[in-house]
Amino acid sequence: MAGPGDATHALVWIRKALDAGRLTLSWHAEHERMIERNIDWPDIQSCIRNAARCQPYKNGKPERGGTCWRVYGPDLDEDREIAIGFEAYQDKKRDSGVVVTVIDPSKDEDEKDE
Repeated sequence: MAGPGDATHALVWIRKALDAGRLTLSWHAEHERMIERNIDWPDIQSCIRNAARCQPYKNGKPERGGTCWRVYGPDLDEDREIAIGFEAYQDKKRDSGVVVTVIDPSKDEDEKDE
């Protein structure tokens, strides 16, 4: 199985991967976007756990044979909405994921090159 086929399943998948310690950060997300947008790991966890919505990530390019999604939710302080672009994929028959970018939707960045 490549990855989840709908947004509801994608959100369950990424939460499961987070809780099991199978969610990683891409170099781009960790060393560029998180710093640039002042988003840290606890913010990412909060966004995923408290997500308001999930939708296909149309600019995502799966590199692990999965499917790409974007999840929107609050940062840890709940003072702003952030978005996480991720690929959900199977690793040794386990639901896994990689965060490929983080987005600040208030700056209308969700359609730019991430």
